[in-house]
Amino acid sequence: AAAEVHLVAVPKAGFEITAGKEFLKEQPGDFSYGFCTECGGGVKQHPKGAPFVATFPVCYKIEDPSEINPCGVTSKLPKDLQPQIHFNYENRLFDWNDDLPKCVALPGPA
Repeated sequence: AAAEVHLVAVPKAGFEITAGKEFLKEQPGDFSYGFCTECGGGVKQHPKGAPFVATFPVCYKIEDPSEINPCGVTSKLPKDLQPQIHFNYENRLFDWNDDLPKCVALPGPA
């Protein structure tokens, strides 16, 4: 069985891997996919020529200290990294009952 994939798209110009670069392996082509050679986990992906890189937020160490969580380490995504749209919705495994836009493909240039 497969699971849904949560990706965060960031501008390619602002994307940088700051640790573990030596473990990144990229499979180039019309759709580039980068993964970790140590654990096999996905790190990034993007269509050839796209101005963005889609990353997997499970790769992030998110720290957001608060009164409730003083150490700051959390698995909850900050609001700016939470889902904003469903892409490739025609390939979904199940329907999502939310108010987010549902698109058949990536939107074209603005």
